[in-house]
Amino acid sequence: MVFTARAGDRADAAAAKRRASRGSRSDHLACVNAFDEWIGSTNRRRTCADLNLSHAAMQDVARTRTQLRKRLEEAGFSPGAPAANARENNDDFVRCVLVAGLFPNVARVGVASGRTRVLNNRGVEVAVHPSGVNAAFRDDVDGDPRGSTTARRTFSGGPETGLLVYQEEVTTSKTFIRDTTAVPDASVLLFGGELGVDHASASVSVATGRSSAGGGGTASRFTFRGSPETGVLFKLLRKELETVLASAAEDPSGDHGTLEGSSRGRRVREVLETLFPGSGVSAR
Repeated sequence: MVFTARAGDRADAAAAKRRASRGSRSDHLACVNAFDEWIGSTNRRRTCADLNLSHAAMQDVARTRTQLRKRLEEAGFSPGAPAANARENNDDFVRCVLVAGLFPNVARVGVASGRTRVLNNRGVEVAVHPSGVNAAFRDDVDGDPRGSTTARRTFSGGPETGLLVYQEEVTTSKTFIRDTTAVPDASVLLFGGELGVDHASASVSVATGRSSAGGGGTASRFTFRGSPETGVLFKLLRKELETVLASAAEDPSGDHGTLEGSSRGRRVREVLETLFPGSGVSAR
């Protein structure tokens, strides 16, 4: 665990993670922010104490990061090159990578009968794990914030409507999704399952697996309101992106090793920057 519970106080660890997330609505980006602070610190143990971080976990992350970088270099990629880091501050691209890597672990947050519901990719209701930044958390108001019996307990936060990509499901008193990140709809349309277009209902859908409703066995899909043209355009963009990425994988050190290496790649990059400007998940 990256964030530790001092004296067994799990709420303390969750609060530290929320601070590290900096409003990104992402457990993954919270860990990135915490690691960046740790790696740049002149007193890393002090930083761990200040941020509720596990020093051993930070060291493991650093070693794994070095190993992955070495593997990329051995494959011919240049992770330190300017072109590879030109848009390192665009967290929308990180959200897209998470969707591509974790799909079909995507949940949809909606409101029904005045109640927020989270449904996983099989249509089963789940809850965001309380250790996550997208979970509701308790505040103490009108009293001692350290837990006085005179304080009035209220809840803040909680998942906002939209989509969450998640690392895993765990079942205890209920089924929870852990390590979640809010992602824009377009990221799932581009990096999710098979696309479907329904002209009659003017909607676009993404296959997410098999539904558990009614005994299971039926295909489960996330549906988005949109014109048929929207679905067609995303299908075309998927094909273009797959083509330029395949070229990069074949010869990482060549001219086509990045999207900047060809006019086709640059056009794809321009479209991606329009869809994912780096404004988080506000632009749905």
